[in-house]
Amino acid sequence: MPVQDNEATKKKSEPVADLDENKRRQQIANQQEKTNVQKSGKLLPFLNAKANFHADRIDNLNRKIATKQDKLRKNEAKIDRLSDKADKLEDTNKMLKATLGKVPLVRTMIEKNEQKIQDIRGNKIPKRQAKCEQHKQAIANLTHKRDNIQHKLDRVTALSNVITSFAIGSNKERREAFAKAIDSLNTATFHCLND
Repeated sequence: MPVQDNEATKKKSEPVADLDENKRRQQIANQQEKTNVQKSGKLLPFLNAKANFHADRIDNLNRKIATKQDKLRKNEAKIDRLSDKADKLEDTNKMLKATLGKVPLVRTMIEKNEQKIQDIRGNKIPKRQAKCEQHKQAIANLTHKRDNIQHKLDRVTALSNVITSFAIGSNKERREAFAKAIDSLNTATFHCLND
């Protein structure tokens, strides 16, 4: 019967993985939307090259993050499978001990199963957990790096907005656009200095 319970838990966990996958795709799409604004040429020509450079770096980091997240999910799934296998072996041992535990052939089977369980719980699962931690750390580092580059891209965009605000004909609209652009430039500069 434990096999049915494991199948039920797997079915419950699959929608969560789908939600995480959809969330990750949504974030990547949002990042690409932001970078497409700079790539489309809405910035001043002399700032456009710098914006494209930052946007390309962000796209590259997003791909690396997605790869690491896929590897992390695979390792977590492998850990779940190994745990299920160890649980199944433990259940088999309990059943064998209760029914035919005194037969020498069965005792050797039980001992082999216990060795497998110890190997799984003592070696294989900790190795996978260590890999998961490495992937999480790499994702955190790449995310931090991407955020730093995004702040630089925001600063370039804000600087372009400040300069283009001078081209607006109406005084009131020019002042509003300039104030808004300066605020965004100050915010972007503050983030860049904190980085």
